Amino acid sequence: MQWEDMAAVLSLVLAGMLVLATIGWLRRSRRDGAAGYLLALLALSGLQALEYLYHQQQWFLDWPHLLKLADPLVVMLPFCLYGYIRALQGEEVFGRWRAGLVHGLPLLLVAALALPYWLLPGEEKVRWILLGKQGEALWPGITLYGNRYLACIALLGLAYWWQQHRAGPASRKPALRAWIDQLQGLQLLVALLLLGCIALSGFGWPLSAVYLQAPVTAYLLLLVLAHARLPQQGAMGEGRERAVDDGEPGRDDALQPLFDELERALARGAFRDPDLSLGKLAQLCGLSTHQASSAINGCSGGNFYDWLNRHRVEEAKRLLRESDETVARVCYRAGFNSKSTFNTAFRRHTGQTPSEFRRQRLVLACASPP
Repeated sequence: MQWEDMAAVLSLVLAGMLVLATIGWLRRSRRDGAAGYLLALLALSGLQALEYLYHQQQWFLDWPHLLKLADPLVVMLPFCLYGYIRALQGEEVFGRWRAGLVHGLPLLLVAALALPYWLLPGEEKVRWILLGKQGEALWPGITLYGNRYLACIALLGLAYWWQQHRAGPASRKPALRAWIDQLQGLQLLVALLLLGCIALSGFGWPLSAVYLQAPVTAYLLLLVLAHARLPQQGAMGEGRERAVDDGEPGRDDALQPLFDELERALARGAFRDPDLSLGKLAQLCGLSTHQASSAINGCSGGNFYDWLNRHRVEEAKRLLRESDETVARVCYRAGFNSKSTFNTAFRRHTGQTPSEFRRQRLVLACASPP
């Protein structure tokens, strides 16, 4: 087995250990919206290592239909890390469909460029790959390949690092801020190392990116195991630590006046705005985003979107009880911007779908004596 193969196997094993460690942590903690991004990040890292083995062991000679299928997914690695960092602070990067389209654009672009290649017969796909292995200049397709593909990932990593650097951490909890700083540093380091690999190949010293993946994955595993219990979304642990003395989970009396102001804004109907964000609500109440985030995390027992969706679900329950409007109409009147988000939030807070809730109310109303 060559050194590249060993590095790919090591990366795959480490990624698997990371997934198991994260799943074990999730089983010991409450559900966390940030976990989806983290698990996606680890799964894509494992997929990248598997793809290296697929090429190095020339498995593509037997299964050519799998060539380049992983590229559109793996290019989302920088976004997954960014999404995890933002979700830790109680922010949803997919809050609006436009944001989802922007973040999904690299995947769509890589897939669009690869489409002509995917449509080729298997033998032709293999011929192109073998040409590319002999020399990157021999690669004739428009599909991103070699240094062009690495440059795409590196530039995305730099863009997301800069976006997070500009936004800054929104939590006052030192452990969470330190964790975010470490993840940001990792994002920047990987992007710079990939650019370094591209520069070395330009001087005639090609270095496979798999040699970077193994130590980076090992470092991330070390960080996860060192934390033992990963920081939770929205820094909710801050409120729980205070709750030991208060006997009331998730409350912070020092932040209560700010939280009451935010609650009054929602009670006046601010939650009905489908584009309501933490920054927009904070501005409405004359607070900074940091103040609003701290108040919600310290007093609501959850993050901004959990708290906001509780208000929206309560309004939806009222409308389902008191009106004959369709479920779709109730969804949008309550402030949700999609039926799937509405159904997920409603089931999470009530244990039922909106339709089940309405049917149950109708059955109870019919069963009640006149």
